[in-house]
Amino acid sequence: MNLGSLDIRVIEVTGSRVGNAPMLPELRDQIPPDHAIASVSADGAFDTRTCHEAIAARDACAIIPARSNALAWPQSTPGVAARNEIVRSSQ
Repeated sequence: MNLGSLDIRVIEVTGSRVGNAPMLPELRDQIPPDHAIASVSADGAFDTRTCHEAIAARDACAIIPARSNALAWPQSTPGVAARNEIVRSSQ
């Protein structure tokens, strides 16, 4: 969503056989590289390393709740600091 205009920047409607998380890198790539992404908001289904890496690759902030059974990730994972803080706060 563009916060200035409140326009949704990208959307993908899929069938029940397509998982949510694998779609995030494709959605991110619909936004041209020269357009900044400040943050990406999603539900817990997107709490995967692939999603966090895709968001971090565009220097954006991930606003994704950790899954109920989430464990901290190694420090070498992109976007790990904010995500591990969410996990710590949830426990």
